[in-house]
Amino acid sequence: MAQSAVPLPLRPAFINVNAAAHGLPGYDTVVRSGVQQIPGRMAYVGPYRVWVSGAGEVATHAVGVRNAPHFVYSPSNAFDFADFARCSSVYGNKIVFVSITDGYVQPRRYRVVEMSLDRQAVVRHYRSRSPVCATYSADGTQIVVDAQGRQQTVPSAY
Repeated sequence: MAQSAVPLPLRPAFINVNAAAHGLPGYDTVVRSGVQQIPGRMAYVGPYRVWVSGAGEVATHAVGVRNAPHFVYSPSNAFDFADFARCSSVYGNKIVFVSITDGYVQPRRYRVVEMSLDRQAVVRHYRSRSPVCATYSADGTQIVVDAQGRQQTVPSAY
């Protein structure tokens, strides 16, 4: 599969989780009988669903599995969020995106994150205080980081 030319197409969706098992507070969820739903945005990538919460957490699960999401990425800072809309790239079953701090408590920082959906794992590749964008190279072996017009390549971890 070739890389995507546009950011990951996310649409509004709910994810079904056992919120207590994930330590999520009740006020973040909509309660249904026996199931808690958390609003967010979702996209299909190969045989996986990728779901992004408003708090920047990313969960994935196979298309056929409805109530077993696996939270793959959670920002290391409470004020980070995963920005798929502005800059993200897909190659096969892996995604590269930018995680951004909000700049409210500390200066804004941009972090390039690569996620493998097959391995359910992430690698943080690059940090910057200036805006960055990241895409996969044509063969998917490199990540091209564009930082204010300067391009730098980083080897893909997957």
